[in-house]
Amino acid sequence: MSRKRPPSVNFLTNHIKTHSLTRPFKCMQCIKTFRKKADLIKHIRVHTGEKPHKCTICGKSFSQGSYLKIHCECHTSENLHQCPHCDKSFPTAFKLSIHVRYHSMERSYQCNQCGKSFIYASLLRRHKGYHAGERQYLCSICGKSFVYMFDLKKHQRNHERPRLKIPCTLCNKTFAGPEMLRCHLRIHTGERPFRCKICGKAFSQIGNMKRHERVHTGERPFTCERCGKTYKHSSHLKNHMLSHTGERPWQCSHCGRSFKFAGPLKKHERTHLVSYKHTHFCFTRH
Repeated sequence: MSRKRPPSVNFLTNHIKTHSLTRPFKCMQCIKTFRKKADLIKHIRVHTGEKPHKCTICGKSFSQGSYLKIHCECHTSENLHQCPHCDKSFPTAFKLSIHVRYHSMERSYQCNQCGKSFIYASLLRRHKGYHAGERQYLCSICGKSFVYMFDLKKHQRNHERPRLKIPCTLCNKTFAGPEMLRCHLRIHTGERPFRCKICGKAFSQIGNMKRHERVHTGERPFTCERCGKTYKHSSHLKNHMLSHTGERPWQCSHCGRSFKFAGPLKKHERTHLVSYKHTHFCFTRH
């Protein structure tokens, strides 16, 4: 039976130094101490939320300069690293390697309402909150509501910083990131890299391929928690839920009449256009 090798004298000497070195810089909000003032300043940002390092391209801010440097690779990298399992891409090989791990890990925690599976039980618990939780956290800017406070804070950052707009050189559309632009370019190039294993039909987006495969498998992973009806697509379940909640989110901007779906609203709007041919109405969802 093998025994562990004892630590060397040099290792112990260096380790003891970490105890003897003074740490004169103390955080006034917690018990942590630091040897350097610069380390204390960085640590204090954990408490204050200060993010002094700002990206000049998209406006996103970071607490440390090293984080900003990594982020900037998203804008400057021309050779994106493509995931072999899905259509996501990353500016560095390191970020891609982290992402690829999630494909190899077993998703043993499954939601009994919609069939979605997760790597960790904590992620499943959070996900279940979206099914049952009350959307009590309201955005004061646009009115959108959320189940969790952290989702609201993440959403509000979209209001605080300007959106990155990367233009397509072949048309006038703009996109929030290089990945979205790359997916869009397939419309122009006709590239369809994702192929159905059953019938061979090709798709430009992996999500479209997965939805198509349900035609063959008959899988209906989205289940209504109230009546048990199942659906192939999440959008179909979302529309079905309106029959239970009575919500009518599509409102006529002219008379205020509400509808469950955008189609009937557009048909209704035409009745106003008969009398007001030169008046244009916008469709708003509340």
